[in-house]
Amino acid sequence: ASNVGCAVLRQQDFSTDELVTLSQDIDPMTESQLKYYPLTKRGERFPTADSEMEPILEPKPDSRREYLHGILQGISDVERDGFVALGELGASPKMPKLV
Repeated sequence: ASNVGCAVLRQQDFSTDELVTLSQDIDPMTESQLKYYPLTKRGERFPTADSEMEPILEPKPDSRREYLHGILQGISDVERDGFVALGELGASPKMPKLV
């Protein structure tokens, strides 16, 4: 269970309306250039056990859409890394199928 989650969106003051509006303009097949690890607080449990890990939410672009894209990609990257870790431990299938 990771400490990365969508609660970070509220911590970064995204409103529901803003999330709806901005997410409509994000192409999920286009990779963000931002490399975030959007923890909700210091410390991570899975897929990396590091009680001192700090959230990575910088650099912060001027565009809220770009910022949201980076955060959402960061969340999905952690999910992917979790599946990789589970696969290495013998979970089957190693990765879920792309739907």
